[in-house]
Amino acid sequence: MSRKHILGIFAGIAVLSAMVKFKMAETDTLNYKGIKYYQVYSLNKPDTLFFCSERIPIENKTVEEKLSKEMYHYNYIRRHTNIIVKRVNYWFPKVEKILSQHHIPDDFKYLAVVESGLSNAVSPKGAAGFWQFIPSTARRMGLIVNEEIDERYDPIKATHAACKYLKSAHKQLGDWTNVAAAYNMGISGINRQLKVQRQKKYYDLELNKETARYVYRIIALKEILENQNKYGFTTRKISFPAYTKTSVTTSIDDLNLYAQKQGITLEVLRTFNPWLVGTALSLLEGESITLKIPKDKKVHGVKNENEEEGKILDSLQPTPFLEDSVKEAFKKEEEAEKSELYLNQEASDSIIGS
Repeated sequence: MSRKHILGIFAGIAVLSAMVKFKMAETDTLNYKGIKYYQVYSLNKPDTLFFCSERIPIENKTVEEKLSKEMYHYNYIRRHTNIIVKRVNYWFPKVEKILSQHHIPDDFKYLAVVESGLSNAVSPKGAAGFWQFIPSTARRMGLIVNEEIDERYDPIKATHAACKYLKSAHKQLGDWTNVAAAYNMGISGINRQLKVQRQKKYYDLELNKETARYVYRIIALKEILENQNKYGFTTRKISFPAYTKTSVTTSIDDLNLYAQKQGITLEVLRTFNPWLVGTALSLLEGESITLKIPKDKKVHGVKNENEEEGKILDSLQPTPFLEDSVKEAFKKEEEAEKSELYLNQEASDSIIGS
């Protein structure tokens, strides 16, 4: 074989190799981690933001940077935020109604999202429920917490209790943004820092790392959840199992046996009544309590028939932004997860230890 032929073969191999590498790179970009044609967008800074009708000073460079960090956090950990989007569409109408009854600013519904992701979460230090009450404070706010009943897990009653705490905090602090910070740090803690640092506003305080982030997390979630389409979040309409309310006037010695008589399991009974934490239910003479029992005993595939049930709103197509690389997006997500930025449960532990 002549030298000319050998060089031609090597040249062909080089060209083929380059084409394969290019195609692999293209495929890697479009199918990174099994997600084809996935796109992540850079964020445009909002011109004006408000929390509890107070304008947020985003012209302040420090404020802008802190808010930007939280905005990117909730956008890049999208699978968690998607779950939150579904929950808020169901729970917000209920929470909003209660906040309004107590004359609490509507924006405090986002505080509950930061605290628990609108789930009956339990922190390592014993804070529980949507509003992450510790047992002593829950009792002080009028909730029952014992071996059989823990109303911290009743989102409706817990929201009423949270409103009582927020109203009490506002009487002492006089500023709703400071009240939001106090939910994390405690009323006495924020009060002390305001006096020591001779400031009036949360945005001007130097605080511990968790509280310094806390209100910005609330604001970031408010911006995203109020503009779901803008930030590319899409949810489907779903239905929740219908239920009937049953009034119980006598003690139940065995909840498992009671559940079986209703044609359901104990697990299903607790799913509809998460505040039932014991194995029995003791009632005093003349006392009654209401239990929710699913209409469909299988619990699956039930149409939304109950007027109490919420509706999940559809989001439309997202608004295009500047495109980032797929790998860079996942890199940021992984870094955020390693840093435990998502719903750090320690944030909720300090609540209401004041």
